[in-house]
Amino acid sequence: FRVSLEAISCCRLLGAQLHLALNGADKEETLSPMIRPLRPRALIINAGEYKEKNRDHIRSSGYVIDTLEAALWAVWNTDNFKDAILLAANLADDADSVAATAGQIAGALYGVSGMPEEWVKNVAWSEHIQGLAQQLFERAPLQDPLDESIGD
Repeated sequence: FRVSLEAISCCRLLGAQLHLALNGADKEETLSPMIRPLRPRALIINAGEYKEKNRDHIRSSGYVIDTLEAALWAVWNTDNFKDAILLAANLADDADSVAATAGQIAGALYGVSGMPEEWVKNVAWSEHIQGLAQQLFERAPLQDPLDESIGD
């Protein structure tokens, strides 16, 4: 079993962005660069290089770097949950991973109220899942997930 430091960096970056969005940050603030210790390719994503790319330069290969960049690109280039998910899902290749990651970010930014009602209603066990999500949110620590002192 080999640990990917790039995967860890991407998870830490995504966690920090979700933390910001869930605590009320708007898209601009959530996707702004953060000064954090990350692996080199994750630093490029953190810097926001994806914001300047067009569709032809976005890859959705399933590799953690490509997935996070494609998801952030989809959220950055749209202004609502539905469009972010559809843009991510239509990137082809490993679109399910990209759309799932974009869904986390867009969901944190726009909330359940920003999701198409028919999408929410058609999810199996929707009310149960929403209840669990609310419980997780209420129990979540308010610490920054990129804080190096967490877990010490």
